Amino acid sequence: MFKTYAYQGVDAVQSAKKQFVSTFVQHEQFAKVLNGFVDAQAEYTKSAIDAGAKAFSDTQSILTDRTPFVELSKKMQAYFPTAYCAQPSKKAK
Repeated sequence: MFKTYAYQGVDAVQSAKKQFVSTFVQHEQFAKVLNGFVDAQAEYTKSAIDAGAKAFSDTQSILTDRTPFVELSKKMQAYFPTAYCAQPSKKAK
């Protein structure tokens, strides 16, 4: 969803730049070069957005992975085996 809004922002800026070029640049070849530059900027910015979103997603999946904590818990249980298998007394019920 973030990428959609970011892409819309990039497209809005790109269309404004192209409108500026078509309004104020009268030389046809120069306008073509500038429009190509604007397209390259938009493509680069969108790829940067994709890379940032992927980095955020991958970091989030690493930080929310429970595997290291489960392994640590098992290791701690190995140090205290009697505490893990202790049964409550009948009087406690």
